[in-house]
Amino acid sequence: MQPATPHPVILPFAAPQRGHANAIRALVGIDGGGTHTRVRVLDLHDRFHGEGDTGASALNQGVEQAWRNIDAAFQQAARAAGQPALQWHECAVGAGLSGANVGSYLQSFVAAHPGCARLVVDSDAYTGVIGAHAGAPGALLISGTGSICAAVRRDGTRRSVGGWGWTIGDEGSGAWLGKEALRHAQRVLDGRDPAGALAKAIWQRVGSGDDLADALREWSARASQAALASLGPIVFEQADHDPIAAQLLDQAAAELHALACAADPDGELAFAIAGSVAVRLQHRFPEALRRRVAAPIGDAVSGALQLARRALSDGELH
Repeated sequence: MQPATPHPVILPFAAPQRGHANAIRALVGIDGGGTHTRVRVLDLHDRFHGEGDTGASALNQGVEQAWRNIDAAFQQAARAAGQPALQWHECAVGAGLSGANVGSYLQSFVAAHPGCARLVVDSDAYTGVIGAHAGAPGALLISGTGSICAAVRRDGTRRSVGGWGWTIGDEGSGAWLGKEALRHAQRVLDGRDPAGALAKAIWQRVGSGDDLADALREWSARASQAALASLGPIVFEQADHDPIAAQLLDQAAAELHALACAADPDGELAFAIAGSVAVRLQHRFPEALRRRVAAPIGDAVSGALQLARRALSDGELH
């Protein structure tokens, strides 16, 4: 079992400070995932507030893309706050990003930052936890494009389970559901699985031309995390018509329950649920877990803003 430690080896990570605190005009919170990037801009005295939303900034999809989408969302948020001239060097920034727990991704991301006065980076799972529970002990089970479960225990230690990436892990996520549905569609074409509504719906989505097998191979060879996740809703749509689709949803719920049990084996923490897949699957969780689900107080952007405030107020991470 992975030991619980006060902080992971590399997270949270504070980049070297640039500029003086008295030149900082705003706090910026970033939530970057495999499909969306959300940015919130706040004045230090709550005189303005704006939000922006763009495409993916998960670090496994590329640091250049991450900063491009983060900057676009930042510009949206600044305009919404009535501060179109706001610059990064005037901001203390907290970022919770998918893939930040991979050291090489984190280093590349920080090296490319556009001159933030303060920058603190952590995983999106951790910023989600502290946002959901307002910094109090608790756990967060996330399943959207990817999946992970993170917990902050009563003694302050942290534990993260799953989140190994869509190529080998992220069980119970949208990308995992899409991959399993695509695998089933391929098996049906081979004659290894019975044909049903799910396989036919997948064929219709990804197949084209006269050679269905070739179309499936071509689509699979090019499939990204986001592309696979785009097939996940088809599984939900076909669950009432195809027992294979229903079985996949039950299996996804079981995988997410396993993450929750590993993150909080003593069953003492309140759980928040985040991500479209987790929300749609929660009625399939065992009753013992459903009883512990609590409405989140805030979101991952709120958690990222807590990191930014901490960095601005004392320059330290606790």
